[in-house]
Amino acid sequence: FNVIPKFGHFVDKNLAIGLGVGYSESKNLYGTTYFISNGYLTTTSIAKNKAFNIGPFVRYYVDIADKFKFFGQGNFDFAIGKTNQSSSGTGTINYQSSKYKSTSYTASINPGFAFFPANKWAIEFSFPLLSYNKSNFKDDGINQNSLAYENNSLTFGLNTFVPSIGINFHF
Repeated sequence: FNVIPKFGHFVDKNLAIGLGVGYSESKNLYGTTYFISNGYLTTTSIAKNKAFNIGPFVRYYVDIADKFKFFGQGNFDFAIGKTNQSSSGTGTINYQSSKYKSTSYTASINPGFAFFPANKWAIEFSFPLLSYNKSNFKDDGINQNSLAYENNSLTFGLNTFVPSIGINFHF
């Protein structure tokens, strides 16, 4: 779940620059079953993330038809937040909980389409095409199960599982 309002300014007829500021929250649930010599072992892990986001963007529009435009957008986002992870399971697996402070940097290119049903209003639909993400997780130092770690990812390809839908007011 993300709520990131973006404010932009047209510096040319089809070129806009701006800034997005917002909040994101996610919850990931993982379940795993292992077969061991005397039966099955099941584990469940939950990761909850909450973060505040800020990031500049550049967007360029290309006219397709009277009320339709294609756009390409470049973003650089910075997020800072907290992550809580917990694990539990059957057998010899005990409940464990870890807390982290997180920072994340993302650079991405997102193509999309905008429909202008009225003069100053637009409905947009876009997908991530290329993105690089670097996330750092610093342990809270309280729980012995907390270990600092870092994630890096590069994603290329039109990801239809992560669409973005927006409503814009152009003034």
